[in-house]
Amino acid sequence: DLAAARAYGFRAEFCEVNSYTRWDRHGNLITEIRHINVHIRKGDATFELDLLPGLTVERLNNRRGLLADLDAQRRDLAEAATAGDLSARVQNAYTLLTENARFRAAFDLASEPAEARDRYGRHPFGQSLLLARRLVEAGMPVVQANMGPMNNWDTHGQNFQQLKDRLLPPLDQGLSALFDDLAARGLFDETLVVVVGEFGRTPQINATAGRDHWSGVFSAVFAGAGVRGGQAIGASDAQAAWPATRGWYPADLGATVYCALGIDPGSQIIDRLGRPHRMNAGEVIGPLYG
Repeated sequence: DLAAARAYGFRAEFCEVNSYTRWDRHGNLITEIRHINVHIRKGDATFELDLLPGLTVERLNNRRGLLADLDAQRRDLAEAATAGDLSARVQNAYTLLTENARFRAAFDLASEPAEARDRYGRHPFGQSLLLARRLVEAGMPVVQANMGPMNNWDTHGQNFQQLKDRLLPPLDQGLSALFDDLAARGLFDETLVVVVGEFGRTPQINATAGRDHWSGVFSAVFAGAGVRGGQAIGASDAQAAWPATRGWYPADLGATVYCALGIDPGSQIIDRLGRPHRMNAGEVIGPLYG
């Protein structure tokens, strides 16, 4: 949510829903901002952000004190570059669990009408997108929703059958419901939605009717936040193997997101060792707004 991104009203500035990934996580963000993961509960597609049964605030305080002692000892033993990470994350999680009622309420999907939950789909991805909308309403600046460990798009075998039966239906249902919901609530124009994977699939079908990893060309969907809809930017060749027009790169996607959040993509950041880094070397994808 772009307005909330400028306000920074929450102690956590990035929330990843239904996370499981390792290689395609959040880059430098995990050390530069306060971040939490939210995992879906098996069985019913619901989320929980609450103290465990039997864990009182008093016991939580005791555990926090013990963890602070251990953290202090760890800092005394080594002057590591990440020495402050643990205490910052613990404070962030503690605040979310004990103080921020509005944020905690966003996780109560049972308060949504059954019809709304049905529109998104009673599957992990649909309920993840519903939670994402509720987090945006609560003021979370950045939310990442994953399709989950059993719904990845790594279709090395039976590509077309997997798309038809397993992957496209929840994507179509959940994403269309999210777009309609954001528009109905007046949030669409201030929320940038980006739908993308980390690479494409080979133009050639392999021996198991699958498609393997391919970086030559792949697509992304942008919507909201001033993006002009109803257009396709760029084109591939006849084999969908290489760009036939100007190509855009992952760094350009990142620059576009930074710009939408009101952040200069070319800003310089300093790491904990005092070394300067350029935040992003890409170019904003101008035709999105043309």
